[in-house]
Amino acid sequence: MQFPYHYGVKNLEPLPYERLGFAQHGETGIIETMTDAIKNKTKTFFEIGFSSGAMNMTRDLFTKDWSGVGVDMFDKPSDKLGPLPQVKYIKCKAEPDNLIDILQEVDIQVDFFSLDIDSYDYDIANKLLSLGWQPKTVCLEFNPKFGPTAHASFPFAVGKKLFNKKGLYGSSLAKYIDLWTSHGYKYFGFDSTLTNVFFYHPDTVNDLSSLKIYQPQDLPFANDEIMRTMIKMHSVWEIGDIWK
Repeated sequence: MQFPYHYGVKNLEPLPYERLGFAQHGETGIIETMTDAIKNKTKTFFEIGFSSGAMNMTRDLFTKDWSGVGVDMFDKPSDKLGPLPQVKYIKCKAEPDNLIDILQEVDIQVDFFSLDIDSYDYDIANKLLSLGWQPKTVCLEFNPKFGPTAHASFPFAVGKKLFNKKGLYGSSLAKYIDLWTSHGYKYFGFDSTLTNVFFYHPDTVNDLSSLKIYQPQDLPFANDEIMRTMIKMHSVWEIGDIWK
């Protein structure tokens, strides 16, 4: 089975445990694999970039009696698939400076965390970890256009246009791996459509190292010159050579 074509490059071969659900690109199966391996489940989640609630990373968990917190800018979650009493929805724009207030509504060790806001995602993740927050399993959208080795992430800047979905958004794979592994997490690869990267904490999740995952070198290399040109033209992003 091939999952939806994505990012202008050919998808990799789907992992044996990938499957489609309410997540768009086969992430449902990866999320199930990680969360099934949690040692002591609380069945709680936290999703920044919850969207309308009809299609995201946590919707499949609702059918398994999970509950949690969703953050996005929609007026309210969608009820097209039924009511969502298990979701505490916070309508706001998640920024590094308001995360402390948002976390007042979230368990310090939720079972599953998802982050996808298409812009300064890295700054959000870095701030959460610096606050000592420690989810058990993690799903993060990354930007495959940076390739497997670049250390880059779109910077947060108040009052500025914060992303360009054609190329400049989110975090590179390598920079995310460095961040999360430095906080004790194990890298669990990325999905076959090159959309999301996954991590889990070995203190709270059983070992998954026997499963096949995609390694950084499996990610196609980026066109460095195009990305350098886009960065130089951007009003916010001032950065040195990220392809050292």
